[in-house]
Amino acid sequence: MSIFKKTCVNGLALLAVLFLSAGAHAVNTHLPGYEDGVTVVSRSSEIITEKGNYKGLNLWSVSKVDEQLYTFRFQHYQSFFLITSEGIIVSDPNSEAMAKLMVREIKKISNKPIKLVIYSHDHWDHTIGAQAFKDEGAQILAHESTTASMREMQLNWPTPQALMPDSSWSGERYVVELGDADLELRYFGKNHGSGMVTYFFPKRKIIHLADIISPNRLPAGAMPDFRPSDVLRTLKEIAKLDFDQVIASHEPWVLFPRSAVDDMAEFYADMFVNVDSVIVEYGRGVAPWIAVKAVQPNPKYKTWVMFKPWWYPVTTRFVTERLLGY
Repeated sequence: MSIFKKTCVNGLALLAVLFLSAGAHAVNTHLPGYEDGVTVVSRSSEIITEKGNYKGLNLWSVSKVDEQLYTFRFQHYQSFFLITSEGIIVSDPNSEAMAKLMVREIKKISNKPIKLVIYSHDHWDHTIGAQAFKDEGAQILAHESTTASMREMQLNWPTPQALMPDSSWSGERYVVELGDADLELRYFGKNHGSGMVTYFFPKRKIIHLADIISPNRLPAGAMPDFRPSDVLRTLKEIAKLDFDQVIASHEPWVLFPRSAVDDMAEFYADMFVNVDSVIVEYGRGVAPWIAVKAVQPNPKYKTWVMFKPWWYPVTTRFVTERLLGY
């Protein structure tokens, strides 16, 4: 790899860590639904020491939801693996280091082959690392929107570690047919990145969401392809699914109650109320930076992680969408 490409990839990883580890908050282990019904199978001896939502946690951990469904957390990322009668399904590899560890830990739990890797969306911090699973014979699956976006991204900024999907699916619903897998993929259109899918385990009444939900934490809202109004629409549509618990891709806890989706949707709705009131007061011709400063932090969310450092970056994205149309 050239020094330029290596720097770009390392820079992306650093950006993700900065997004998710800024601030000075202790691990909030009294959240509703924290680790409910989950057994920690294995974990690293190394502890995360940086300030943030993960401070004091082990660098990585494997948690057992039931005999087939497990989660694997590495630093600030959490994915799942599902052991079916015909092989293993894995969600986002996230990074080369995480993927290699996942392969190692999966083999300790099951001797079944890793058959399928599924990308939740196109962002590199969720797609890099799949080679470790490809080396085990796995195929990569993604929504056609993810695949198309990744092709364009590779042209503009080649990143060979982010492997292209082997196959794509289209439409709004895809049933994963591998053995006795209890897994559906749901696509709700644009919201965050391209091709964002919701992993739905209908018999378990569990969903896994990547990036569009961060229970009790402000979203990383400064990202350019983060669309607040579409995220709100998506959360409302997801709430119509029959589920009781939620797995989030950027939280250290494994299971949250379904109310986490409603709480997140309420945050988005409240943000729009505040932003819209400022725009009404100042007029739609107001400069975005003036509107951003006029939106006062909502004390309703002051206990949420990243409330102070992320309030204005998140507000900027909401204001930009309202005033500039994107």
